[in-house]
Amino acid sequence: MSEVPPGVIERLKHYFLSYKRPPGQSDSDKSVVYIDEVYGPNRAHEVIRQSMQDYETAFGSEESRLEELRQLLSEGLHENCSSQKPKDGKRKKDGKKSRK
Repeated sequence: MSEVPPGVIERLKHYFLSYKRPPGQSDSDKSVVYIDEVYGPNRAHEVIRQSMQDYETAFGSEESRLEELRQLLSEGLHENCSSQKPKDGKRKKDGKKSRK
């Protein structure tokens, strides 16, 4: 970070301090975000890795979330299909449900 111009660091700080701020909230209002220190690349990578691990612990892995989504979609499709079947369970030749 010592090679990055101070102006770039200040812009990055401003971005991270303000991007979660609700519209209309001023800089003087209590912030939900603060910057404790500016890390070098090695420490930054470690913080990112730990954050990703914390996220996975809280919400599961990408694979497990994708499998859960597939299961929910599959259940929704099955429920939708079963609720649309005609009472006699037969379809007309044109593929539409029969009506009684």
